[in-house]
Amino acid sequence: MGDQITNQTQPVPVQAAQPQAEAQASAVIHVIPEQFYGAALKTKINPESTEGAPQASGGKSKLAIIIGVLLLIILVGGAGAFVYFNRDALFGKPTPPPVVAVQPTTTKPTPPPPPPPPNAPSNLTATSTSPQSVSLSWTDAADSETGYRVERRTGDRTIYERITDLPPNSTNFQDGSVQASSTYYYRVIARNDTGESEPSNEAVAVTRPLPPPPPKQEPLPPAGLDTDSDGITDLEENLFGADARNPDSDGDGFLDGNEVFNLYSPVGKAPAKLLESGLVKEINGSIGWSMLIPTKWTVSMDAPDGSAAAIDSGHGEKFLISVEKNENNLPVADWYLAKYPGTDKSTLMQYRSKGGYEGIIGPDLLTTYIPWGNRIFVFKYDMGKQPFINFRTVYSMMLNSLALKGLPQEMVPAGTGQLPFEPAATQPGAITQPVSITSATPTVSGTNATSSTP
Repeated sequence: MGDQITNQTQPVPVQAAQPQAEAQASAVIHVIPEQFYGAALKTKINPESTEGAPQASGGKSKLAIIIGVLLLIILVGGAGAFVYFNRDALFGKPTPPPVVAVQPTTTKPTPPPPPPPPNAPSNLTATSTSPQSVSLSWTDAADSETGYRVERRTGDRTIYERITDLPPNSTNFQDGSVQASSTYYYRVIARNDTGESEPSNEAVAVTRPLPPPPPKQEPLPPAGLDTDSDGITDLEENLFGADARNPDSDGDGFLDGNEVFNLYSPVGKAPAKLLESGLVKEINGSIGWSMLIPTKWTVSMDAPDGSAAAIDSGHGEKFLISVEKNENNLPVADWYLAKYPGTDKSTLMQYRSKGGYEGIIGPDLLTTYIPWGNRIFVFKYDMGKQPFINFRTVYSMMLNSLALKGLPQEMVPAGTGQLPFEPAATQPGAITQPVSITSATPTVSGTNATSSTP
């Protein structure tokens, strides 16, 4: 068997004919695994079948290549793994590159171009509305202004000075920092963030002069002698037959002055009316007014229709009636201020009659004005040369009895404080005082004048 194997393993023709295949076979023999070695020794080689040798040799060659590739992969993989896990020892720990902060890039929008300077204001006018005020007005010709500057100069200067700044779209301004009887020049300039406009046209105003001072108001003369302080003077007591030493002549609980003022008799038990007592009489003017006066007094019509009349007391004092026109139907205070310019409005007093007629009392406190349609009824106390007001309560009594045609009456109760110069009903010396038309609440001298007179 051993000879057989020896003869079979030495195929000379094959080695001579195919040297390249022998070399490959020798190479294969060196790498055959041990487990296949015994089988190779037992293998019989058929000398006659030389044609299959190249085929067997070719199969072994493929197997060897595969095995080699596997070994190469194992070798390379192992080496690579060794190098990877020992890279720091072999090559040193790599230094990371520095971190560079990347700034975000922002693109800013291109801002729009600024607007051009605004157009200049036009048509500037300046008007003096009072001695201390000038009114300015102009046309707003700009559409991009952020404000206006108002400038002023006086007649003796050439340089303008700013007096105020105004918001956009302004078209007027009231200058209240001027002096009376002075000349002022004005101009207005528009402005925005880009710049200023050209100045407006120049406007000039001459302020009004101050009105003449009102005449000095003389103090009201004192009332005549009133011995018992009942609200009527001793002369008035004599007119009505009352007791000058008894404040309640008829003993009905009401002072004589309060009774006469409210059209009651001071010598008859309440509610005795004056007109029924025979102590007064009625007079009238054909223009449409009527009133009561003491029986002993006389009246003269200075105008046939009674638009001017005079009542004579026989003691040097008169009471004058006049009816004046008020064609524009102005409120009575406005009518008075137009007729007497320069009057301090606060010197005009509120007036209300017993019949509910409302009006004003003039600064002299001796003239009453009552509106009557397009007319004003005026009733004046003319003292003549008398130093005292002897008939104040009778003056009020005549006004309280006044009736004006077409003007309805609404009787005002006594003691309400609404009737100026009303004597108190029970408190001697207390008289309701008139108040300015600029006030709202009447005041009373002494104690409040109250009354329960019927």
